[in-house]
Amino acid sequence: MTCVVSKLPACHIIPESLIEFTIKRVRSVITYQETSYHRRTSSPSLTKLVKRVIRKCRIQTPTLLVALIYIDRLQKYLPVQAVGSSTTGHRIFLASLILASKFHDDASLWCADIARIVSKYWGVSEINEMERVFLNYVKFDLWVDNSELRNYMQDKHIHINIDY
Repeated sequence: MTCVVSKLPACHIIPESLIEFTIKRVRSVITYQETSYHRRTSSPSLTKLVKRVIRKCRIQTPTLLVALIYIDRLQKYLPVQAVGSSTTGHRIFLASLILASKFHDDASLWCADIARIVSKYWGVSEINEMERVFLNYVKFDLWVDNSELRNYMQDKHIHINIDY
């Protein structure tokens, strides 16, 4: 997966190529198996959810990149045979983004902020649970320094100019 953008616009809108990279990355974390329960429950497509949350929460590029690093860490800790439901990707994305925002962003995003956007599908308590589960899987390993961020971008061929 490669994401190439020469320069971010002045308003720091996340480039579509990075959003698409994020969606592909989230989908590749775990094998999904739909159950009859999950066929009955309503949820937005992963693409729709990612785009809506990024837009409504005004997510900055460095925060999204840190969330992607967290997603990579999660995958390292998951058992190889792990199987998720049709909404597991949604949960992984939301939890990683909340944690990246809380740990690395001065204007952090909180579970209640996300809950307002996804209230049709999940409540605050469910979002809090997503965050707790994610933290447990990554063993609370949330530190990301500028060097790791640069290395991640280089390894994944993400060419975006960001302010550190």
